[in-house]
Amino acid sequence: MSLNRPGKQTNKQGTTLKRTILILASAIAITSCASAPVTINYYMLPAATQKHNVVTKPVPSLLIEHIELSDYLTQPGLVLQTSPNKMHISKSNLWAERLDRALPKALQNSLHQRSDQYSYHLNHPAHTRQPDLRVRLRVDSLHPTTDGLVIASGRYQLTMAKTQNKPIIKYFYFERTLDDDGYEASVKEMDILIDLIAQDILHTVQTHFTVSD
Repeated sequence: MSLNRPGKQTNKQGTTLKRTILILASAIAITSCASAPVTINYYMLPAATQKHNVVTKPVPSLLIEHIELSDYLTQPGLVLQTSPNKMHISKSNLWAERLDRALPKALQNSLHQRSDQYSYHLNHPAHTRQPDLRVRLRVDSLHPTTDGLVIASGRYQLTMAKTQNKPIIKYFYFERTLDDDGYEASVKEMDILIDLIAQDILHTVQTHFTVSD
């Protein structure tokens, strides 16, 4: 009779049990890391800081008829351009309000702040008055880059409703240098870029159109 066999069997069982415990512990640790909550940050274009001027007399109206965005700008995540041909869409830095909804309101606010020579309206069923001017925008870019810039580019079309004149189409490109890192600083610069677009639209209106109330 051999007295060593039971001892060897016990040692093997102990070693197997230890390995099983280590594997389970490693799996639990990996699962815990994988399931750790990711912090989600939400951003929105700055709201109006001043009340719109009260219109005391009839003024011509300008309708923001439509703003079309590049497909990647319609994503919920903020966009960072990492190379000339590559965009990164963040999964943890998101728009609190979709950009296709927030941008028209931000542009309307900037137009109001810059000039009270017109009344500015968004395109929705509640607006039934025939506008004097219509503007349509195509925004190709509105995002930061890894080079420390925030850029806005695209084109807009201005049409005078009461004439047969051809629409005025103008391309724009604006950029701002980021003084601080992070998406929050980028969003603040985007608001300034939107204001520059509003300024450019008003300049084009004043240059090419004469509107009487």
